[in-house]
Amino acid sequence: MLDLVIWVPYSSTSQTLRFKEVSNSETNDDYIAFDYHGASTGIWRKAVFNRSQIVGYAIGPADEA
Repeated sequence: MLDLVIWVPYSSTSQTLRFKEVSNSETNDDYIAFDYHGASTGIWRKAVFNRSQIVGYAIGPADEA
């Protein structure tokens, strides 16, 4: 599984969104899409972010801690 961090602009700062247990990630010039397991809900969901609306993102192996 992968972990994903997305930075979203919010006023003059940015907001950090963290997703754990990410799978089926797909990205192109327009969007980044992925499935993730909601930590508080326990439900698998699909998320799609418009790349022109985010500051950046990082995806990598899940933290083993």
